[in-house]
Amino acid sequence: MTKHAHRGTTNASSRSISRLAFTLIELLVVIAVIGVLIGVLLPALSSSRKAARSLRELGTLRQVGTAFVAYAQDNKGKLMPGYLRGSWAKPTRRKFIVYDNPRDASEENRLTGEAIRSYPWRLLPYLDYEIGSLVVDKALLADIRAKPSDQNDRRGFQRTLARHPSFGMNTTYVGGDAHRGAFYLPSVLRWKQFYVTREDQVTQTSRLVIFASSRAVMPGTNGDIVPGYQRIEGPWHATPTSDSVPAFIKWTAPTKFNPSLPTPTYGHLDFRHAGKAAVLTLDGHAEKLSLEQLNNMTRWCNLANNAQWRPY
Repeated sequence: MTKHAHRGTTNASSRSISRLAFTLIELLVVIAVIGVLIGVLLPALSSSRKAARSLRELGTLRQVGTAFVAYAQDNKGKLMPGYLRGSWAKPTRRKFIVYDNPRDASEENRLTGEAIRSYPWRLLPYLDYEIGSLVVDKALLADIRAKPSDQNDRRGFQRTLARHPSFGMNTTYVGGDAHRGAFYLPSVLRWKQFYVTREDQVTQTSRLVIFASSRAVMPGTNGDIVPGYQRIEGPWHATPTSDSVPAFIKWTAPTKFNPSLPTPTYGHLDFRHAGKAAVLTLDGHAEKLSLEQLNNMTRWCNLANNAQWRPY
């Protein structure tokens, strides 16, 4: 009697345990459900990260805009030149005194030449030398910091930062670009004053693009395109030149952004935010604009009175 009772108890326990365990089918169902949830959540997480990057870049652009205006205020309303003449960047030229170490303003740390011809090092003092305010992509910033400073390239880091900030400046039409015909009297006589040099010259501060997301090939790589370049150029852009009169040529870009095309195709603009570029206007407003919206000369030149305007 006792043995039968014991066997009955054991069988009941086994059945209870078997009811608590998962069958193979149940396990497969659970794994399938988890797979579906991952498939649903990953795109959402990716979108959230992209949205966060977009918001961070827009916020950083506003800081850059504040620094740009502060420069103008310190210079009696004169806008920062987009790209200097070579003679302005010589050691004997005291108008632009820039250092790569704010705590050591010695002649050894004073920047001259190519490093200061573009805007970044001249704007950094107004950003408290926060390099992350000009290079928001962490991988790009790491590449720039890794540039050598040896005997063959004593200013590798400084020149690379000058060339590859995250935001390009509309140098042809704002501030002036010595490689696009600015600061050269025959150019002005031929094309009139096509670029603004003072804040009070701008008639539509809420439309005129100052900075935008940019991209270009980094020298010394295997043609690698990085998310940053010093200069952006509008639909009608000036040909590269020094001490000669430029021509103005039109974009030949497709109406839809194709990142596989050479970066000058779209004036080095980078539509990295879901098909839009982060853009800053002179009034300090930052927003995202599409290729179609930026294919409009009233966004680029203070003289433009319609979208298809061109220098004459």
